[in-house]
Amino acid sequence: MPRSGVRARHATDALLAPPTNLDAALAYLRLDHMRAHLADTLARARREKLTTEKVLESLVLDQARASWEKTVAYRVQNAGFPSIKTIDAFDFSQPKSCDRDTVLSWLDLGFLSRHDNLLLIGPSGVGKTHLAIAVAHRACAAGVSTRFVTAADLVQQLRASEANGSFPYRLASFVRPRLLVLDELGYLPVDKQGADLLFQVISKRYERGSTIVTTNLAFSDWGQVFGSATTASAVLDRLMHHSETLQLAGESYRLKERKRRA
Repeated sequence: MPRSGVRARHATDALLAPPTNLDAALAYLRLDHMRAHLADTLARARREKLTTEKVLESLVLDQARASWEKTVAYRVQNAGFPSIKTIDAFDFSQPKSCDRDTVLSWLDLGFLSRHDNLLLIGPSGVGKTHLAIAVAHRACAAGVSTRFVTAADLVQQLRASEANGSFPYRLASFVRPRLLVLDELGYLPVDKQGADLLFQVISKRYERGSTIVTTNLAFSDWGQVFGSATTASAVLDRLMHHSETLQLAGESYRLKERKRRA
């Protein structure tokens, strides 16, 4: 038998053989955190005279916590947030108008089970994107599939996918997540093709998933974005049927910071 064939057979035999010691068993089960901290935990157990039950509990809980943190980090990375924002870092005293109780009620994520949408309306710089990411980050921690994208990027990606033949896959990437954050709707106008693409995403998500929309435009001005009052009305009808709206007002955080530095 060729030497390469012998190596392949031995590798297969090793995979078929069960682990013969604790370290190998932990490696086989991919309990890497438990494996890395086993010696330290056993040493602490001897010092503190911990029971076997306590040692096992400590190892399993630490492994579960590490696995949970790794999973959350993976979801957050896949969500595509431009930065990580949390509700603890939001200054509710900055916006002149912002219902704190409404925002905090969103953090229990009940709106997801109802397939409700959240609409954040206000001028640039008052914290709409911060709040949207904070709620979406909480959703990631709860195991919810989440996607963040600006309206302009969504249109650009869908247009590019039409050109290279990957449109069904790209469209599904925006429709499939239980939570989609559609940021900066209205900051840049879109042509008829772009408006149709946005409508497809929102229409397919209707009563199937939740969407958080941030916009600087009042509902009456959405016709400017979609180039058609008819299309804007159809989009609003689907977004607002099951939704909660938060109006924010005040000076831009960024403008205020520039003034403070000056």
